[in-house]
Amino acid sequence: MSSVAVSGQSLSGSATQNIFRGVVLRLAALTAVLLLLSQGVVSYFLSTTFEESLLPDIHRKAEVAGELAAGQIAYALSLGIPLHSLVDMDVFLRGVLERNPDLTYLGVLDTDDRVLYSTDAASAPVVDEDQSLMLP
Repeated sequence: MSSVAVSGQSLSGSATQNIFRGVVLRLAALTAVLLLLSQGVVSYFLSTTFEESLLPDIHRKAEVAGELAAGQIAYALSLGIPLHSLVDMDVFLRGVLERNPDLTYLGVLDTDDRVLYSTDAASAPVVDEDQSLMLP
């Protein structure tokens, strides 16, 4: 039987194995915790970076869709149809949303910023200024 002297005491082989097993288990647990923490930090960093890089593209897509819709509404207005008399605007706006699934809400406002037409006024999201887009 093998034995190891520690501080003047001798330990048998099984006691030595128990000490090393405890150290190995603690190191394995520490390694797992450190890996999980580092993975969490990297995931958070990548998700915020990805969101920041994606937001301008979505904003530009919203601008283009809004400008196209505004152009069609402006054409109807140029024909002499008053803004408050446009018909089937809910169908028109829903069609714009269907062609642009990244958008969640569309609305047409009058000069006093009152909603005249919208895809669903009751579900209009409350968003930050950088997430909404106002077109003339």
